[in-house]
Amino acid sequence: MPASKTLLLLALCLVTTHVAAQTTTFFGCVNTSSFLLRLVPNASDCRAGESSVTWNDPGPPGPQGPQGATGPQGPQGATGPQGPQGQTGPQGAAGPQGPQGATGAQGPQGATGAQGPQGPQGPQGVAGRTSLNPLKVATLHWYDVLQSPPIAVPMSVEYMAFDGTYLWAGLGTSASQGAIAKIRPNDGVIVAQYPLNSNVAAVVYDGTYIWGVNNTQGSITRLRATDGACIPVAGPGTPGPAGACSIQLGSGGGDASGAAFDGTYIWATNRPTNSVFKIRASDGSLVASYPVGTSPIEVAFDGRNVWVTNSLSNNVTRLRASDGAPLGTYQTGNFPIGMAFDGESMWIANLADSTVTKLRGSDGACVSPCTFPVGQTPYLLAFDGDSMWVSGYDAGTITRLRASDGANLGSFPAQPTPVGVVFDGLNIWVSHHTGNSITKH
Repeated sequence: MPASKTLLLLALCLVTTHVAAQTTTFFGCVNTSSFLLRLVPNASDCRAGESSVTWNDPGPPGPQGPQGATGPQGPQGATGPQGPQGQTGPQGAAGPQGPQGATGAQGPQGATGAQGPQGPQGPQGVAGRTSLNPLKVATLHWYDVLQSPPIAVPMSVEYMAFDGTYLWAGLGTSASQGAIAKIRPNDGVIVAQYPLNSNVAAVVYDGTYIWGVNNTQGSITRLRATDGACIPVAGPGTPGPAGACSIQLGSGGGDASGAAFDGTYIWATNRPTNSVFKIRASDGSLVASYPVGTSPIEVAFDGRNVWVTNSLSNNVTRLRASDGAPLGTYQTGNFPIGMAFDGESMWIANLADSTVTKLRGSDGACVSPCTFPVGQTPYLLAFDGDSMWVSGYDAGTITRLRASDGANLGSFPAQPTPVGVVFDGLNIWVSHHTGNSITKH
């Protein structure tokens, strides 16, 4: 190779080595005869007889290489400063109702406000049942302020009850017909008469309702005292004009006789079943029945316990009123029938031997003397607060006994066949079985 060309190659190698690490493009001019290299700023600076050469002149871009693998996650950068508060967005839709929270503690009692003005008069409410004193119930005292003048009423009656305003009398018309009459005491007018299902054997007032015992049917009927309405009872009722408001005592039919009220329940006897029935007065539902002696007739309440006369056993049974548990059976005279309580002792009329038996209410004991003679065939009794009054059916008299010791204070003539005896707070009223009348003493 000529020495000039060798020298040119050597020069190119040196220049290339010098600029290989540079990023700047270099331009040179080579003499075509002597092959001498001259560096110039631009390729356009070459002269005639020179050829231009270039170093580090980048070629066109190559094709895109394949995507490299993703590098590892870099470290978390520092939290930037808090940005400015953005504008409030629009109201969102209401979410579903959350569960009820627990009730908070009771707050303190607030101060009493000023008295408001008087309101208008409201309508008259329905009469409610008042709180009843058991001793008032037991002694049949419904007469706090009533005073009535004497009257005589021509009617066929036996059993009676007084509600504080009116006298209610059971009409003994026949075995298949019966009624209760509502009588105004001041003039003897029969205000109303309400049909029952058979002849009436007993009449009882409970402070709200009048109850009439249907003797032959063996049932008891409940009427509202204010208007005599037949208010349906809880049970199935019975046949008859007052069937919807009547309760059957036993399995149908019978010989229902007596009834009494204890402040909550009505107690009624049925002779063929030898039992006494407990009826809830508020709704007329039959609660229970309890066995007693043979052929029970009358019932009385002493403020805690219920007493039943057993006419063919010649005794009385005492039951706890709360649950009917038997508390004792006590001897009386022959054929005990009517009873009355004086607040301490129970008095029993013995129809067959014309006597009255007095038993201590707390335990049924006979505190001697406890047997007192009265008029022939004593039937029913009434207590006036001091004395016991006894009707003498065959004697045609009313006998007055002092309750404290049984002393006879007098025997007073009455119309024939006196049966029922009721005290109204001032006077004694007597019904007469065959005389078809009521008299006042």
